[in-house]
Amino acid sequence: MERWPKAFPQDPSAIKPLAIGIHREVIERLPEYPPGQIRKAIILWLNPRKGAYLRALSAGGSRYDLEGNPRGEVSPEHREWAAKELADWEEQQKVEREVRKPAGDR
Repeated sequence: MERWPKAFPQDPSAIKPLAIGIHREVIERLPEYPPGQIRKAIILWLNPRKGAYLRALSAGGSRYDLEGNPRGEVSPEHREWAAKELADWEEQQKVEREVRKPAGDR
């Protein structure tokens, strides 16, 4: 997030679809880190922002590189996949909120 804040913003409202293969770009720029560690770091960034990322993908439009420059477009297939994943994720979040509610609030 510090190195490439345009690609990996902390603020969920600033999230944009990443260029396909962005992990390979990070691997090329950080050869001192094992590729698996880089993939894991991207996943750790994505997990708490999953809903925001899926919303960005399902909206379509451009994909972005590490500097925040447009690079490619979100395909119709990826938009469709993201919309389905977002619906599933939102349902899962709803169930988890219900489970966390105190028994008297259900």
